[in-house]
Amino acid sequence: MFLCVLGISGVHADELTMSAKVLTAMNELYNADMNFHRAREAVEDLQAGHAPDKTKIDEWNAAPAVYDAAIDVITNAPLPTFDKEQYAVSAAELADPNARPAAMARIEAYLNELNVTKDRTVKEAELLRGMIANLESAQADLKALLDFNANLASVPEFGDLFFWNWYDLEHTTRPAVGKAKAALITHLHTLEHEQTKLETYAANLAGNLNDLKAALADITGTWEKQGPSSKPWQAQFTRQGDSYTGTFTMFGHNYPLGSVNFNASRQIAFAVNQSGLVTSYSGTVSSDYRQMTLSEKTLGGSHVVTFIKK
Repeated sequence: MFLCVLGISGVHADELTMSAKVLTAMNELYNADMNFHRAREAVEDLQAGHAPDKTKIDEWNAAPAVYDAAIDVITNAPLPTFDKEQYAVSAAELADPNARPAAMARIEAYLNELNVTKDRTVKEAELLRGMIANLESAQADLKALLDFNANLASVPEFGDLFFWNWYDLEHTTRPAVGKAKAALITHLHTLEHEQTKLETYAANLAGNLNDLKAALADITGTWEKQGPSSKPWQAQFTRQGDSYTGTFTMFGHNYPLGSVNFNASRQIAFAVNQSGLVTSYSGTVSSDYRQMTLSEKTLGGSHVVTFIKK
């Protein structure tokens, strides 16, 4: 069974980075394969005693050139890629709290481009597998045509309909199809290797990015609550391995922080026990780790407050 080139496994032209020239070459290859199939149908009609559809019969002198030209365009097309330079990040940018958010965003964007390019490679590989299957069908059709020629050459109608050079069909066109198939298989292996590389790069970068986020996700230090109070409220966090402890200063008194939870997604929650009166805080830390926006909950209700790192 032949497959439409741009319909293989749900592949669409706008999901590919191939040029119009490459897509045109693929369709020319597909049309050549289909012409073999239609010619076989015509011969089968004749063999069954039916009048064949003459529109299915074509001249195949130009077939090898069609295959050679199309394969040359397809196999020399650039592999899916993107401009990596625009995502460059320096160690100095990551160390600078002011430059870090933009640097992290570029790393995230680079990871996204890796995955998008990998997906395009997967789709192009799917397309090539379909084209190779088409060529295998064309090879089967050619064999059937040559077999029919040996069996039906003496039938008058056969000679009236098929004016092909059967010698060229066997010794020039048939090898051209085999050569095209071999070239596509080699190109498929190249794409599959590129896909494996991209998958490895993306997986490694994702792991490194998570490690980097974990390393940078540090709230150690003093954070001051914003507001009109003449005696600032402050939270002091101390890191111990992967957890935090600390104290909370309000009205000149220090209270231990309880249940400090902070993660790489910058979600934070902690509680202050002020002589039996518990105030809980939960919210997020800004991407530059300079500000906390928290919901402050007491017996009197809750409202949003801001802490700034000193």
